Amino acid sequence: MGLSPYSNEVLTVALVLLFLSSTVLCDCSTPTLPPHSSLRSGGTLKDSYPTGTVLQLTCIIGYEPIPGMPPAIACLPTGKWADTPTFCRGRRCPTPHVDNGRIVSSTDLRLGETVTFACDHGFRIIGDSTLRCVLKSGRVDWNRHPPHCQRIPCVRPPTISNGRYNPDPADEYSIGSAVIYRCDADYSLIGNSSITCIVTADGLNGEWNSRPPECKKVTCNRPNIPNGRLTTVFQPTYTYGTGISFQCNPGYTLVGAAFVRCGAKNTWNPPVPSCVKTVVSTTTKPGLPPPGHPAPPAVPPIFPVPPTPVPPEDETKEIPVLPTQSETIPTDESGSGKTVGIAIGVILAAIILTALIFASVKWIFCRRKADTPVSGKDTALEGRKTIDDLSPRKFQSKTSETFQRSSTSEMKMGTQ
Repeated sequence: MGLSPYSNEVLTVALVLLFLSSTVLCDCSTPTLPPHSSLRSGGTLKDSYPTGTVLQLTCIIGYEPIPGMPPAIACLPTGKWADTPTFCRGRRCPTPHVDNGRIVSSTDLRLGETVTFACDHGFRIIGDSTLRCVLKSGRVDWNRHPPHCQRIPCVRPPTISNGRYNPDPADEYSIGSAVIYRCDADYSLIGNSSITCIVTADGLNGEWNSRPPECKKVTCNRPNIPNGRLTTVFQPTYTYGTGISFQCNPGYTLVGAAFVRCGAKNTWNPPVPSCVKTVVSTTTKPGLPPPGHPAPPAVPPIFPVPPTPVPPEDETKEIPVLPTQSETIPTDESGSGKTVGIAIGVILAAIILTALIFASVKWIFCRRKADTPVSGKDTALEGRKTIDDLSPRKFQSKTSETFQRSSTSEMKMGTQ
């Protein structure tokens, strides 16, 4: 089945349109160049570029390529230009220099940037402190000349009466300058001999740090201090600032400053002291005898003596148990004198009580002997025996023997 001539023409037109449409869809339109760049070959941009086209670029005047960034753009098969970041930057302006100053604010020194200057201490800025980097006659430079820093001046120092200062050879005074004043003969300088030029609070002007001194005739008479004397060289009068010292005679005390100076008002500063009679204190510590008196003799302590018991009238006698050699008398471990005194009193009381008992027994025996007659020899022997048995030594021996027997019996009973 063949095609008609009309059908062949339609097919041809369709193929041509298809080819043209594919060609238009793959082209890149006019590109947007990166900032501060242009075509290296010059000329103007076309409306479209075929796929794979690479355009070489260059930086415009006042700018330079960034190292490492390719200065070109390419048309991709998608019909779009490849993304190309900024590859041009402003050229650097020459580094400005200001004597006695410095840059205090700056982002960079390249085209379009600004810098701000400040002066060192003691200087003030003359001119505009801010500059901008701009393009001049095809090259980058600052929009104006940098400022300069001027040393802050002070006015000429004031003059004084009866004195003078050492002037500067150029008669110019600025921050840090100092002048020294001197007085004429026979005049004393009152105040600081030198003044210095300093910066004011606004930082733009200078001023002297203090008032100039004065030159005055100052004399102080030699002082007279009763009951005292001066330890310095004798002079009838003294000039300003001269110092003298004082000392009191023996038996006197100095009241006030021992050293004074001649002041600006022809008076001594601080005031002249005085010498007053020294008062000897007679106060003594409690318990101590006054000087020149002997200390009173020490009085020994008196220990209390227990009362002496009186023996009863009946024959029944209560015989105290005297301490034996095996018994120990308790003592006060603290060594107190009171405890020792009590122990001695107890011993003395025991001895006195024993003597009284012995005397009482002897008296009773003698009375019975007088009332009852007995044969001469037997009676004498019996009385002698009774007396011997009641003697303190035998009585103590019997008491010890009885105590020992009692202890032996108790030990046997405890053993059983």
